[in-house]
Amino acid sequence: MSYSLKLFGALAVVISLSSVGFLKADILKRRVLALNFTISAIGALSEFISYGNDERSVLLSKCLGDRVAYNSSGVAECNDADLDVSDKQIINEMLTKLGSGDVDGENRRIELCKTRLQTQLTAARRDYNDKSKVYRSIGVCAGLAFAIFII
Repeated sequence: MSYSLKLFGALAVVISLSSVGFLKADILKRRVLALNFTISAIGALSEFISYGNDERSVLLSKCLGDRVAYNSSGVAECNDADLDVSDKQIINEMLTKLGSGDVDGENRRIELCKTRLQTQLTAARRDYNDKSKVYRSIGVCAGLAFAIFII
């Protein structure tokens, strides 16, 4: 009976530590996906600004949906939990200046934001490719190491 409890405990430790590694790798993947979505949504925003006649708040909700919220001052801010602080800062800089110029000026701002986000996306992909396997492996190896100590 005692040996089966130890074995069950060891299995629980392996699973829990492995899941931590997989969750950490998933965070990196979600950032890549969120950046991809945001870049394409900002591109659509540029199209809507060029050819549409809706208010900026309507355009933001059409393109970015619930990833943008308005603070108490009425300024739009990015609230996507999957993005880093630096990603949100780039988007927020664009959002605060949105609507303060002519269509060409806004499109230039949007293109600058997209370029900066492309740089962030390249870095996020590199992080995902470099670190995701490491996080998963460390989780599994740590779980196996603790399991060996338990048994």
